[in-house]
Amino acid sequence: MVSNSVVAMIILDLFICFILPIIVFVLIQRRYKKTFKSFILGALAFFISQIVLRIPVINSLLPQFAWYNVFQIKYPYLYWIFLGLTAGIFEEIGRLILIKLFMKKNQRYIDGITFGLGHGAIEAMLITGLSFVNILIFSIMINTGTFEANLADLPQATVNAIYYQCTSLTPLSTILGGIERIIAMGIHIGLTIIIFEGVRKNKSCLCLIIAILVHGAIDASIGFMSQMFGFSTLTMEVVFAVISISLMVYVFKSKKRVKWQED
Repeated sequence: MVSNSVVAMIILDLFICFILPIIVFVLIQRRYKKTFKSFILGALAFFISQIVLRIPVINSLLPQFAWYNVFQIKYPYLYWIFLGLTAGIFEEIGRLILIKLFMKKNQRYIDGITFGLGHGAIEAMLITGLSFVNILIFSIMINTGTFEANLADLPQATVNAIYYQCTSLTPLSTILGGIERIIAMGIHIGLTIIIFEGVRKNKSCLCLIIAILVHGAIDASIGFMSQMFGFSTLTMEVVFAVISISLMVYVFKSKKRVKWQED
């Protein structure tokens, strides 16, 4: 059985992934107005750069080449760096292109924040939120005794893996997924402000490189911390929380440091 406390944490995760970003956006929109465009473009930046471009390349195209599969196995450290840098390159270039093309008249401080919020929100919904929707459905099946019957057409190994994934969850491990999304949204807002600052100061190339390196280092560190150093998920989230908070401090200071467009 999946405990009621775990089911409650799954529901809370779904709230964090799907509802919380929308609530924050609505509050911002009511206060500042004209932020819908930046929020949607932020979401579009992630969708195009990751869902349309990078993920299909990483998961479908590159595995067709023998050298890539050997690279993954023989050079894991370089592979983690490769994954991190490609994430940074695709996402940060995507941010910059959309900001340059479609936000020439929408470069207020709050536009940078809502752009980053939209980027982090759609990532939370598509990457984490949909996974928790499936886990909730499977958990309900397990608790109502309909799990085996509903998944009868799947290979038994797959059924067993899903069952183990759901029944091995704890309240802490479950809620960490939602906490991770909150942390990630802070990071995305910070990275967006770096790109915006580059645009406002005519230093787009420099700030793009900085954003790519920061983004790449954060993503690459997941492999190093978990595989090389054996960090627990909780410890890793603490590290990422410190990074997110540091970036948010940068965001707050940028309000006075950068000459933003007037409201």
